[in-house]
Amino acid sequence: MDDSRALDDLWHQLPSCRDHTAVSQLHGGLTNVNHLIRTPTGDVVARLSSPDTSLLAIDRDVEEHNARAAASSGVAPEVLDRLLDPPVLVVRYIPSTTLDAGAVASGRYTQEIAASLRTLHHGSAFRSRFDMFDIGDRYLGLALERGLHLPPGYVDHRGT
Repeated sequence: MDDSRALDDLWHQLPSCRDHTAVSQLHGGLTNVNHLIRTPTGDVVARLSSPDTSLLAIDRDVEEHNARAAASSGVAPEVLDRLLDPPVLVVRYIPSTTLDAGAVASGRYTQEIAASLRTLHHGSAFRSRFDMFDIGDRYLGLALERGLHLPPGYVDHRGT
């Protein structure tokens, strides 16, 4: 959905975005397109999920539940709105800096990351289980089933 008129119509369906004054796309999403939306009551981020990600088996209902649980613990932004079709989740914008691998590896943020994880784990329970190893195996199966190119030696080294 990249037609500006369709996007403007979409923003008007969401109470938190209805009175927007400006919209800009945020770059970097892998399975979503994110927009920063300025409103008189504060900035929000609207995340549009592509229906083309169904093979990834992302359960958007579980995702919303878990986003609300994380927000209630204080380590994630408040969830403001959700649409099912098209799939959109709107959260309050929090000015911040994205930590890249170098920033995390530097150790400068270790205490803050650990404190956030402790807070999250003492908060409301998440629904469903997220196991990156299981997901990796499922994605590998899909890639092999569809004949996709894998890096040389990938299958031999994935358990290490």
